[in-house]
Amino acid sequence: MPLHFLFKRIVVVEEENTALEQSTEDTKSLLETRQEPKTIVSYAGFWVRFLAYFLDVFAIAVLVGLSALAACLVWLLIGLPLNEISDIDEGFYWIGVLLVGTIYFVGMPCSPWRGTWGKWVLNLKIVTLAGGRISFWQSVFRYLCQNLFSSFLYIGFMMIGWTTKKQGLHDSMVGTYVVHVRKEA
Repeated sequence: MPLHFLFKRIVVVEEENTALEQSTEDTKSLLETRQEPKTIVSYAGFWVRFLAYFLDVFAIAVLVGLSALAACLVWLLIGLPLNEISDIDEGFYWIGVLLVGTIYFVGMPCSPWRGTWGKWVLNLKIVTLAGGRISFWQSVFRYLCQNLFSSFLYIGFMMIGWTTKKQGLHDSMVGTYVVHVRKEA
């Protein structure tokens, strides 16, 4: 067997190894220079929060409407006439709105989403003063404050427009912020 063939094979393998090492170094340098997009956090103002609330009310209306439809179907399946529904449907409707709304507005902010569906769509999060997720009891207290105090002449909600950290009365009382989180491209 001629030696020059063996010598050629060693040179080719060494060139392949050198090219592979260079490729690996290029990949490492590319990964090191690639930076993750920065997260920009700012306080959410009145109008974006209003839009989120509008989306939430729409979502609750859909949930309650589907629940009412399901109740009507059950009513029909058990053989009761539809004209008897009108006597009790309004009471059940408002009980449904109250239950669904309370579960929705208390449960969602303390979930990993840190806000309701409307806030999630608009990249808003409800956070504590330290920036963490609010607890269940903070969420309950926030909901109660929102309905009891902020609803009076809506001044508690209007505060969002003129405070520097865009806090409503209910946010101030509980120690929360609503922030807008977005990624820089």
